[in-house]
Amino acid sequence: MRWIVPIMFPLLATAQTTINISNAGFEHELVAWINTADNGMSKPDPEAAHSGRLGLRVTDKDGAKSSGLASARFDAVGGRDYQLKCWARNLSGAGMMVCLRFYDANGTLLTTREKGNEIVARLFPVNTDWTELSCAGRAPPDSVKGEIWLQSSVAGLVVADFDDFSLTMTEAKAAEPSTVSPPAPAAKETVPPSQTAPPSAAAVAAPDAKAEIPPAPPTSGGGLLANGGFENDKNGWELLVSSQQEGKGCRFEIVKEDARTGKNCAVIESTTHADNAIVNWQTVNPGQRYRLIAWVRGDARTQVRPGTPGAMVRIIFWDEKRFQLPNPVLVKPSTGPLSSQWTKLETVFEAPTGACFASIALFAHTVSGRLYWDDVQLESLHPPGAVATTETEAIQPAASDRPIPRSTLANGGFENGLDDWVTTADNEMSKPSPEAAHSGKLGLRVADKDETKSSGLASARFQAMGGQRYTLCCWARNLSGAGMMVYLRFYDANGTLLTTRSRGNEIFTRLFPVNTEWTELSCSGTAPPGATQGEIWLESSVHGTVTADFDDFTLTVASGATTAAPPTDTAVRTASASRLNNGGFENGKTDWYFWIPPEHRNKKCRFDIVNQGARSGQNCAIVQSEAMANCALSYRVTANPGERYRASAWVHADETTQLQAGTPGAMLRITSWKDSKNQLPGNFQVSFSGKIADAKHISLIANQSLPTEWTKIEAVFEVPPGTTSITVSLFNYFISGKLYWDDAELVPVGPEVPLTPSVTP
Repeated sequence: MRWIVPIMFPLLATAQTTINISNAGFEHELVAWINTADNGMSKPDPEAAHSGRLGLRVTDKDGAKSSGLASARFDAVGGRDYQLKCWARNLSGAGMMVCLRFYDANGTLLTTREKGNEIVARLFPVNTDWTELSCAGRAPPDSVKGEIWLQSSVAGLVVADFDDFSLTMTEAKAAEPSTVSPPAPAAKETVPPSQTAPPSAAAVAAPDAKAEIPPAPPTSGGGLLANGGFENDKNGWELLVSSQQEGKGCRFEIVKEDARTGKNCAVIESTTHADNAIVNWQTVNPGQRYRLIAWVRGDARTQVRPGTPGAMVRIIFWDEKRFQLPNPVLVKPSTGPLSSQWTKLETVFEAPTGACFASIALFAHTVSGRLYWDDVQLESLHPPGAVATTETEAIQPAASDRPIPRSTLANGGFENGLDDWVTTADNEMSKPSPEAAHSGKLGLRVADKDETKSSGLASARFQAMGGQRYTLCCWARNLSGAGMMVYLRFYDANGTLLTTRSRGNEIFTRLFPVNTEWTELSCSGTAPPGATQGEIWLESSVHGTVTADFDDFTLTVASGATTAAPPTDTAVRTASASRLNNGGFENGKTDWYFWIPPEHRNKKCRFDIVNQGARSGQNCAIVQSEAMANCALSYRVTANPGERYRASAWVHADETTQLQAGTPGAMLRITSWKDSKNQLPGNFQVSFSGKIADAKHISLIANQSLPTEWTKIEAVFEVPPGTTSITVSLFNYFISGKLYWDDAELVPVGPEVPLTPSVTP
């Protein structure tokens, strides 16, 4: 079906001019480039050459500073369209940006993030081979000068090469006004979006109108993707292919056949099942609501791996320093298997707090063959804080939604190799491996065979807020050796690490040698005041050797703080002062580690959370075994020498639980740690007798039977010299059956509170 509507507008012809960039290939080193803000990080280097003798190598090894190199300024004309291209590759780290900037006659920068008109291209960590980057935009009306600007992130580390810059200007020339009747297939190319007339009511009502009529123009903010229909070739889009997909024939092309509208559409192709995407970057405003639309189809030869969507759009948000924010938006087909007919993907989303940029990735997900993409639109709906006026403008659920905000983290399952992970301090010990997968195709294997070095792998940093509570979870197993740690670390705006052992606020969990089977690890803590960024950090001991697997990292951010009435009873006040934030298991297994010694791993020991029979709240823990076994739940917190605490927990058995003679059956153990890996001698135990026993005299606190009603175990102790952290452990000590645990507490007390006495032989 065709529609014909007379429209009066000037037809446009274009003329392209090449702008001379002095020393664009760095053959004359840094002549005509300005490095006054570069901190000595950008230098000509023969190894950085894409062509000729020299290229530019940017080496940013300073987590508190950034590179900043500018070209000599060129004459610019306001209202003209410019396109910048260069060749680049990312050798390590992340955070390199290339910007095209314009200035007025007073030297004022006109293209800024705050104005929403930055013209920028990003070099992705996966671009380890030479990649052509490009960005394009219109010079603001008052522009008289322009420059190329290369900058690394102020809080990141990166090594990258650049060469062969080129710049073109497109001049629009108005012709005589004329009356045209735009055919539907060419509407997006011939008719400017702001002047496209709506189809008639009869055309809209036609059964096939949805497929034939060009998409209606945006009605509330306009289209923000300048080349969403690919009529300007690849301008603004770049292919994203991880190193794990090499050899799969991944390609990105613009074809002049079978476009949904206009002349062109994009094709993402691979010769075997692969994951790859084309990406477009846009500026966004926090709290602003947007609608995204994209059209996709396969063809007769397209094959999709069963159980996967084949095509999807992923929107990731980034802050002003290009650090990734949690909770990406995933948009997948709702009509079942991928079709050879054009299928519409659509969602409405809101840019989160702190968002300055969004990367819009059109994914071919485990696809062999071709995916065709066309008519990608991004439009703003209402200004921040406005209320949606129609049902279609309400936020539509995305695949990442959770009752509590939860991020699967970018590449938290290593399905894209080491994309979004930083390996600069890793000594090449951490590598993706199919044998390390807990789920999906890949996981991470850390193989530290060097007793003088350690592994050190960091996630891409995410936005954080001081005072907010975060929980990190992952699945892990220890194959050999010992010494693997997982940290949740927070940084301030200057890139200073805020969570350290010396400050006593490290947030970490440890993988024990006994965990040879997949074990869920977790740790949680509150971001310190001033925190703006966070990261996951995996590290092995510098003095040991270890081989371990990790997979399926997730990060949970606690929902907003609530204000409650002041507590009225002593029990509630005591709980609020406890150092064990999840002592009542209301947050499931968070912060608790389940320990089973190797000799008891065949006794079918289990740790579960149940929501019935709790002493208080909704949940309690059950620790059980089918034979006489020794196992424990452990909770680790920082502590300082001389501090005094009251440790307590409530426990009961059921009627079938059996106790080995001469043992306490149920007990608390307090263990002191010199650092994150080394225990101090002298842990102690306490049971129902109310007296403390050291490891050699546990039999002196033995019980004749175990209570079947909730009973409290309690002790007051003082942290010994040299301690940086302590572990509170709830022990099933040589029992068969179940113990129920609840309301574990570790409460600071004053020096006037007497210490619990020790048993004497």
